[in-house]
Amino acid sequence: NNNSKTDGSSCSFSFKILCPYSIGSPMTFNYTGGVQSFEAKCEGLYKFELWGASGGTAYGYGYINKDLNESQVKGGNGGYVSGYKELSKGTTIYMCIGGSGSNASTSEVTALGGYNGGADGTQNDHKDHVTWATHHIHNAGGGGATHLATTNRGELFNYDLYRSEILLVAGAGSGGRDSYEPEENGDDDEIEGTPGKDGGLPLTGDTRFGKAYSTSGGGGYYTKGRANGTNYIDNAPALTFNGITYSPTSSTSTHRGNGMIIVTYLGN
Repeated sequence: NNNSKTDGSSCSFSFKILCPYSIGSPMTFNYTGGVQSFEAKCEGLYKFELWGASGGTAYGYGYINKDLNESQVKGGNGGYVSGYKELSKGTTIYMCIGGSGSNASTSEVTALGGYNGGADGTQNDHKDHVTWATHHIHNAGGGGATHLATTNRGELFNYDLYRSEILLVAGAGSGGRDSYEPEENGDDDEIEGTPGKDGGLPLTGDTRFGKAYSTSGGGGYYTKGRANGTNYIDNAPALTFNGITYSPTSSTSTHRGNGMIIVTYLGN
């Protein structure tokens, strides 16, 4: 700066724009039923934590004194992933946060799967072969996955041909189901419950990408039948920043309800 008081002199000033984020302070994004975006206001390292949605709870009723309790037909929990990425100021990241699967009920309404890949439940009536009573079998909806991507293509299944654009996926829990088992000893038919599987559990065999395709299935990077959705962290590998190594994580969790994302700025 020129601090001279001589006639004709000029003064110049420089300004440093401060980062609006506090280092280590989390920013939470909740379910909206659509695509959301996060624009980095500061250059530096960011931590992203994702939770998938849980599956809904089935409702076994109409069986005299044999209704199922919640633990027998409860939906699976949402999966959890975390990862790190260096972002330049102005970079935009896109996110879809999964919706929880709908609970089955006594009404004749199908329990819907959650936003971002959850499959609907089903319902049917079963006539007991001994008492001829009508038993109602209602399965719950599967939860929706939560994902983070570098582009905006909407729900996860739209990225099938663009998987390199996906950064992280937290799988969803599948919905709880109930069924019946015919009894041949003169008793009325037995109801059976199947709790949902937790998002993030591994799957083997014939899997599909992005969207559950069978009753009560949960959304995820991979899905299979009535099972949960899987997690994905491969496009957010470990990195070293300011001499510290940051590694991604993937696991099941105890998360219930809609999915969620937490973004934390770690500095530059």
